[in-house]
Amino acid sequence: MNVKFKRKGLLSLLNKKFAVLMFIFPGLTKANTCVDYMLSPDLPRDVMAANNHLRSIQEDFVENTVYGSDAFQYTLKKIKPISSIADLNTALKTAGPGDMLLLADGTYDLKTDIEVAARGRSGKPIILAAAHSGQVILTGKGGLVLKAPAAYIEIRDFVFKNASSSAMSTAGTSHCRWTHNVFETTGDGNDLTIAGDYQEVDHNSFLNKDAMGRFLAIRGHGSQIAKYLWIHHNYFAHYKDQGGKNGAEAFQFGLSGYSMSTSTSLVEYNLFEDCNGEAELISVKASGVTLRYNTFRDSKAQFTLRHGNHCNVYGNYFSIPRYPVFWG
Repeated sequence: MNVKFKRKGLLSLLNKKFAVLMFIFPGLTKANTCVDYMLSPDLPRDVMAANNHLRSIQEDFVENTVYGSDAFQYTLKKIKPISSIADLNTALKTAGPGDMLLLADGTYDLKTDIEVAARGRSGKPIILAAAHSGQVILTGKGGLVLKAPAAYIEIRDFVFKNASSSAMSTAGTSHCRWTHNVFETTGDGNDLTIAGDYQEVDHNSFLNKDAMGRFLAIRGHGSQIAKYLWIHHNYFAHYKDQGGKNGAEAFQFGLSGYSMSTSTSLVEYNLFEDCNGEAELISVKASGVTLRYNTFRDSKAQFTLRHGNHCNVYGNYFSIPRYPVFWG
C-alpha cells in the first residue's frame, strides 16, 4: 500500500508504520470496540489522537491520496464538507467517482431516508463519511439506503440509532462497503440488510438489541441470494432473549427461498458476544457460504445450517459452556 500526502511535512506527525495503520483502520475509537478487541488491543492512544487530527485537516491536504486496505484501495479526488442533511442530499445528486462527502459532527433526526443511487468506479468510490468517527449520530424514522444502480459506494464512521430496517444495500447495488459504523437501532427489524452483490461489511459494531429482527440480514433478488460478499471483523454484542420467538437471530444469511442459490461468500473473523435473541445465533439458508475463524462467547444460541448446500464451516472458536453450539 502506498500513501501519498500533498501537504509537505505531514508525515512528521507520524512515523510510516503508524500512518499505514491509520489509513487501513481509520475508525480506531472507543465506539468501534470490534477494532480494539480483534485487531489492535495495544495500539498506542497517540495513534488515535493523530488520526482524529488528520481527519480534522484532511479537507486541506487530501487530493489524489491512495486510501484504504489492499482489498478496497482507492484514490480520492475531492473532499466536500457537508453541514446538513439537505446539503447532503443535494451533493449526492452530483457526486462522482473519487468524491468524499464528510458530514459534520452532530445528531441528525432523519424524517425520511437518505437515498444513494450514485456510481463511483473501481479505485475511485464515492465515500460518505462522518467528519469524525463516532461523532455523527443518525436518529429518527429515516435511514440510509443504497439503491440501484448504486455502485462503488462506501459508508463509514456513522452511529446508527435510528429505526431498524432503514439501513440497507438493496438488490441491484454492487461493490459497496459498510465499514467502521456502529449500529444500535430501535424497534423491530434488521440493523443492516444486504441484498446487493459484491458487498463488504467490515469493522462495524452491532450492539444492544432488544427487539425482533437481526443485527445483520443477507437477502437477494427473486430466488438468488446476494453473491460475492465479504463479511469480516465485525463485533456483534448484547442481544436480549426475545422469549422464544422465531426471528431474532444475531446474523441470518438468507431465507428458505434463497437456499438453493449459491452465494460464494466469506464470513470470517467476527466476534459474537452475549447474543441470546433466540435459539439460533447464526442461521444459514443459502449455498456456497464459507464461515471461518469467527469467535462465539457467552451466547446460549446455536450456529445453524438450516437450508442449502456446499457450505464450509471451519476454524471457529466457541466459548459457550454446557450448551449445544452447532446444528446442521
